[in-house]
Amino acid sequence: MRGTIALVVFFVAMAVVTAADNYTVKALASFAFLLSLLYAFGLVFVFLFQRMRGWSREKSMLKIEEKVVKTKTVTLYECGHCKAQYSNAQTCPNCGSPYRKTLVEKTEEETVEKWKK
Repeated sequence: MRGTIALVVFFVAMAVVTAADNYTVKALASFAFLLSLLYAFGLVFVFLFQRMRGWSREKSMLKIEEKVVKTKTVTLYECGHCKAQYSNAQTCPNCGSPYRKTLVEKTEEETVEKWKK
């Protein structure tokens, strides 16, 4: 947010410097222009210095509070009567036959992480 304010002041001051005819207005706009430029460089320097030293990395890194692994088994069946393939049903959806053969059984894991602030 602070960088956005510095940019707005920078561009407004630059426009006023180029458009103003009065020397006093140009001087004040130039002063605001230089201050916003120095402030923007200061923000960039502080950000880079903190990243090099690792200060912001320690403070801003989120830590995992809880990690939940959900396991789901997906099975592909083949009907013993009409040879149709289906999953997640006790009987064949085409003919209703309860006789089936297991073709493929896959286990899918989904990891859900809850983060601390």
